[in-house]
Amino acid sequence: ETTMAQGITDLKKLSEFLDTKYRLPGGIRIGWDGIIGFIPGLGDLVSNILSSYIMARAAMVGAPPAVILRMGINVLIDNVIDIVPIFGNFFDIFWKSNTRNVALVEKYMSHPQSVNRSSKWVVFATLVFILALMAVSVA
Repeated sequence: ETTMAQGITDLKKLSEFLDTKYRLPGGIRIGWDGIIGFIPGLGDLVSNILSSYIMARAAMVGAPPAVILRMGINVLIDNVIDIVPIFGNFFDIFWKSNTRNVALVEKYMSHPQSVNRSSKWVVFATLVFILALMAVSVA
């Protein structure tokens, strides 16, 4: 149990570093993920490596595949919107996929069945949405 709790504590520190370390005027919080995102190419690569690390650590502390896939969807949304120049960088500051993902793992640790069930639904709905987009684009 201590290892699991320590793992979550470490992930919280990393997500804070990436998403909320600094407070801007107006109370907006920004972390290194949002800052390095402005470096073309390299910023997104580093950000994705760190987001993948959080997902891998979540799997190591016992998060099931549905929760990991849901975390991946959060990162995917971040990356898809990041394609839009400038807007994508600012979206990243507000989306905070790393913070969302760590909160999801924490919630899983306290309510495993409900989080696993809701994660399965999110993954299913996302797949249906992607398939519908593909069908519309083919039509």
